[in-house]
Amino acid sequence: MSSVDYQQVMKLYLEKILRENQDSEVNKMELAKAIGLMNADSPLAGQLTRLIDDESPEVSSFALKSAARLKKKEYILAIIRKLGNFITMEDAVNALHKYGDAAVGTLEKNLHDGSKGMTLRMAVAEVLARIGTQKAVLVLTEELEHGTGELDVGVIDALDRVRSENAEIPLSASAAKAKIFSLIKKYCQKFIDIQRQDPGEKNPGLRHHIDRYLEVYFADIFKLLGLCYPQKDIRMVYQNIRTGTRNSVAIAVEWLDNVLKKDVKDALLPIVEDLDPAEKTKRFQKILKNLSDL
Repeated sequence: MSSVDYQQVMKLYLEKILRENQDSEVNKMELAKAIGLMNADSPLAGQLTRLIDDESPEVSSFALKSAARLKKKEYILAIIRKLGNFITMEDAVNALHKYGDAAVGTLEKNLHDGSKGMTLRMAVAEVLARIGTQKAVLVLTEELEHGTGELDVGVIDALDRVRSENAEIPLSASAAKAKIFSLIKKYCQKFIDIQRQDPGEKNPGLRHHIDRYLEVYFADIFKLLGLCYPQKDIRMVYQNIRTGTRNSVAIAVEWLDNVLKKDVKDALLPIVEDLDPAEKTKRFQKILKNLSDL
């Protein structure tokens, strides 16, 4: 495969099959796989982008696996394009993971580009989480701090996983704290909306929809707390709250009361404590007023 003559013949063969119709799909797959066994500086390696971009997901997947081995920078944009297709997404994520920091600059541009599809941008956050370097974390943190919020779920989950896998990676507590307050405000407002609309049994679909938002906000608040405080302890507190027994919730509240800084504690504890809806609404209105300038 390393001989010049062989690769010239294969390049001509590639040109031939790329001109053919869908009947050449198997040949394309075989060629995409073969390129991955060649040297990165081979003439055929320079043609792999065309196979990555092939409309056949099967051909593209073989090409992505080869790209992961060769790791040529010229493939990165084509690989990122395949993040938007659920069929090729995992192969594309794996390939970009192999690049490590070499891909982070291009990934950053796509993460912050609002014109890209949500599926692709969320997949970019997943890639950055798997890369997990300080450079990748800085990109995720920038999106958390300055983004529009539409990627919050994916970015928060990505940072939470980075923290789980490498506690030594420094994370921005200030960015996490700012987002905690933002999510607390959303939680409080959504809860108040429930009380105003009172969907109850008359509209169980609406009730379920709003409750789902509250669950996501609540979980993300604790993931962010895990970036500022010992993650293992925060997860234990979260599990105690989710257990829902009076004793388990009391233990969680006591821990939070003793450990959290006052501003975070004052905003969070009313969400955690077992209060009736009227009292919660009153407390949440006060929280929204206190956080109005944040």
